[in-house]
Amino acid sequence: MGPVTKPEIEMKPRWKNILITIAFGGVALALLYPFLGIFSPFYYAQYNAVKDRLETIEGLQIRDSWQHEDIRLEDCGFDFSIDDQNASLTFVDHQDWVALFAKIDGIHIPMDGQQRLVTCKQMKSAGLEINGLRDVLGNLGSFFEFCSNQKNPILVPDAEYDYWSHLGYAQIKFH
Repeated sequence: MGPVTKPEIEMKPRWKNILITIAFGGVALALLYPFLGIFSPFYYAQYNAVKDRLETIEGLQIRDSWQHEDIRLEDCGFDFSIDDQNASLTFVDHQDWVALFAKIDGIHIPMDGQQRLVTCKQMKSAGLEINGLRDVLGNLGSFFEFCSNQKNPILVPDAEYDYWSHLGYAQIKFH
């Protein structure tokens, strides 16, 4: 190698700065990953995924939807009709909205100052093969009939309802 020229000496610190900047940016993005919902286009990713899943359910018509927009998308809901039944779905903060389509622990139905809880175990014991929200919505008439005929429903006053214990429950309100 020949003598070191001045342009080569100046290039090394520049490359070092570029690599440090890229590394810093990568670490910052990795740390922010859980909070990417605060940046577009990630803000509506989960909302759009839920909407897409609803649109694939045969006979389901979305009539309206809403989002609680703050620093990030915290809650959302959909008003829909299926099998001549009008209902609303609400997805709340800290739930994995998309995962509820494949697996739920049950359904909670808000009613006059209380929550009516219907577990998957109860539905399965009545012959309804329910694993996820897709199954409930695809058989909403049967689910509604099951709820109407239930002898001893589980009713929890709103003041006693523990939101954190029911993140695996989907919320459906019938109209």
